[in-house]
Amino acid sequence: MTGLEELVRSLEREDGLVPAEELLQAAAGLTADRESTWTAERREFLLREAFWRAGAREADYLAYRYRKEAVFSEDGALQNGEELVRRAREELPEFFVRRQPKLTGVRPQEGRSSGYAQRSLEGMSYAERAELFSRDKELYRRLRGF
Repeated sequence: MTGLEELVRSLEREDGLVPAEELLQAAAGLTADRESTWTAERREFLLREAFWRAGAREADYLAYRYRKEAVFSEDGALQNGEELVRRAREELPEFFVRRQPKLTGVRPQEGRSSGYAQRSLEGMSYAERAELFSRDKELYRRLRGF
């Protein structure tokens, strides 16, 4: 049975009739319950979305943990989302993705050899050694120690 059927059966009198006023009041109560459930779900979703956008791994858990501190406006918008995210980052940093530091410079396979490489093969990349071998085999052999 659905909620409405149960409501009607509970209001039914012995003669099988249901008073209209009682039915309307009970139906209004059902509608209010449904709206409050929808409002709670919407608030939970907005809170989860705030943590998700901040890069939280377990946004559901964080929304559950900070649901009592969340403040919503009359139209249902989350007002203190940034503050809750900041608190969560401080209290539970393991729930947020750590960003890798951006390394600058040249990777070893992309880089040019230093000035030391002109005197020895140790500082040369494989491509530079192959180029030296094709240009000047005698210098390559001297640097190799042959």
